[in-house]
Amino acid sequence: MSNHRQHSNDLIETEIGRIPEDWDLSKLSNIAQIIVSNVDKKVEENEAPVFLCNYMDVYQNEYITSSLEFMRGTASEAEINKFSLRRGDVLITKDSETADDIASAAVVADEIQNLICGYHLAILRPDKELLDSFFLAKTLQHDRVHNQFVTKANGVTRYGLTLSVINNATIPVPPLIEQAEISQILSTWDRAIERVQQLIESNQRQKKGLMQGLLTGRLRFPEFGEPIEEFGNLPDGWKAVEFHECATRSNKKIDPVTNDFNFRCVELEHISQETGKIIGETESKQQTSTKNYFRPGNVLFGKLRPYLHKFAFCEFEGVCSSEIWVLQNKSNCTSRYLFYLVQKDTFLSASIQTTGTKMPRSDWSVVRKTKFFLPRLEEQERITAFLDQVELNIKLLEKYIVLLKQQKKGLMQKLLKGEIRVKVD
Repeated sequence: MSNHRQHSNDLIETEIGRIPEDWDLSKLSNIAQIIVSNVDKKVEENEAPVFLCNYMDVYQNEYITSSLEFMRGTASEAEINKFSLRRGDVLITKDSETADDIASAAVVADEIQNLICGYHLAILRPDKELLDSFFLAKTLQHDRVHNQFVTKANGVTRYGLTLSVINNATIPVPPLIEQAEISQILSTWDRAIERVQQLIESNQRQKKGLMQGLLTGRLRFPEFGEPIEEFGNLPDGWKAVEFHECATRSNKKIDPVTNDFNFRCVELEHISQETGKIIGETESKQQTSTKNYFRPGNVLFGKLRPYLHKFAFCEFEGVCSSEIWVLQNKSNCTSRYLFYLVQKDTFLSASIQTTGTKMPRSDWSVVRKTKFFLPRLEEQERITAFLDQVELNIKLLEKYIVLLKQQKKGLMQKLLKGEIRVKVD
């Protein structure tokens, strides 16, 4: 006979939706102490040095651990006594630029010495006899709980939660042992996601190292010759060229107002930093300013604020911001090799020698004269085929992590509504 406790399968209607009849509902203030922080980032000579857990630490992480790098700041004795964080505290973002980003939650998973809760955050300190910290952090992410904060956030250009709204948020409260089991299941998914993320980051570091080696000749495929022993030496069969000898800027312009065709349009905000990904687009007919035309095989590089290192390989025909260079490879350089060339440290160093102070832009007269070593086309194709395979592996892992997150979210929604019940001893 099973020694697991049996659950009731009956659901009852409540103000936040259906929950199991053996679960409770509670106002947050009845089961957790709520403390709103006002500790700013200013460093004062007459205050004690501390580490600050700030808005982005919570917004970007579900777990606050000792492995994170925290800002150094100062705090008064009273602030240290009131806002020092303990293991098991749950933090939420009290203010945000959008209502949807309000009340992002993270749990303090480690005991971290001298860590203080910063401004724009609130500490939720659960009553340990009633509420599991990890369960609270997860249930705050559930739509029917999170939406209570979203709909009641005040603001126009910036949104905030009052203490009253936080106090009166209603959450479902399963038996404590069931809370712990739910937390354990979801934490297992989080660890799996974290391991895949670490694998992605490891592959990205490996790709960068391989790219820097293969594009300088420090690493070579045996059929093409020996690798160089010292950085700066010219590999056998390679040529030293200036950038303009292997690529040129395409200057074809499109006026969206007078052009009848509605092109796919890429703006700077549609290119992610350092990844080579186009993450969005708009339509040219929605634009009024003149655009640069591009076609498949061109390489895009953001010349405005080039330190952001925004680049992309074009898979389709379209137009882009005039703040983006459209680069066309010449006959001695393949388009994919050009794509990897703009990722080299040499190219980035040249691109950040800018004109303008408030709006720095890459200087083509500097970039075009920058020197590179260029292998024969056959070796270029071998290099890019190898790097493309590494890139494909990273993309597959990225798709896998998206799938894991979707599966976790679906499971979390059902667990936190009681539609799936866990067995507890």
